Amino acid sequence: MSNENEEVYIVSNPRICGGKPVFKETRITLHLILTRYYKHGWSIDEICDQYPTLDKEIVKRVIEEYERNNGVVRVKFIVK
Repeated sequence: MSNENEEVYIVSNPRICGGKPVFKETRITLHLILTRYYKHGWSIDEICDQYPTLDKEIVKRVIEEYERNNGVVRVKFIVK
């Protein structure tokens, strides 16, 4: 599967967006971005234009991981 040393780009913290998975260091939910990409047909460029705090390469990697793992993305859970 995946290497533990690989960077995790999606985090879940109960204090941020009610614990929904978000892109690290943002309040942009994974669900929002996946909806824009799959349901509304936005390109990665369009997503990053609309949400400039997201890094294009990170969005691309997350979508690739989602597709490669049949809808599963690694999430780092933060409990504080």
